[in-house]
Amino acid sequence: MTDYRCPICDQPMRQLRKGATLNRRGPAYICPLDEAETWADENGHLHRFENATHHPPKRVWSEDELNRVQTQTSPTRGTA
Repeated sequence: MTDYRCPICDQPMRQLRKGATLNRRGPAYICPLDEAETWADENGHLHRFENATHHPPKRVWSEDELNRVQTQTSPTRGTA
């Protein structure tokens, strides 16, 4: 398993899916800091704290998206 890092804040990502859902839909990742920057009101609506760095809140990343972002931002990209 690859240790993915958040493209926004560089924190280690946490895998969300397990078991049958993981086998059926593949892995999905979320940044723990992103989860900490949001809160739900009494109606279940998500809100962000004023100093939040992640937008949109609770962004879930697929493995393909993280690979694409890491390839684009890699300092060794294009060297072989």
